[in-house]
Amino acid sequence: MDLKTCIFVLKNLARMHVSSMLVLEEHPEWRNELLEYNYWADKVNSVTNPLLEKGLKAFADEAETWKEFPKEWLDRIKNLMKGDPFDYMIECHKYRENGLNVLCHGDCWANNIMVKTDAENTVTE
Repeated sequence: MDLKTCIFVLKNLARMHVSSMLVLEEHPEWRNELLEYNYWADKVNSVTNPLLEKGLKAFADEAETWKEFPKEWLDRIKNLMKGDPFDYMIECHKYRENGLNVLCHGDCWANNIMVKTDAENTVTE
């Protein structure tokens, strides 16, 4: 995926986040239907935790080689690896009464992105 497509995808994810925030402000009664769905079942933990742990470790190892990567962020990633990253992920997805609550794509990677391109292979939508 090229940079223009990445920017296009990120702008549209931002639109989705803002739109969901506005919908929830206008219709707070929809909160349960939109935000309380628990995708992360307990049985998934045994599969997901090793993936999260390996992914966090690989990212931390790589980020340590980046001079411009803030040490504070690296420390936070390493602290996540000390606990249960799956439980932390579930906690992050919980509704917060005074927080910024938005819908999340949840699985944003190149194989889960569809874009429409024109004859020159430029993203149009």
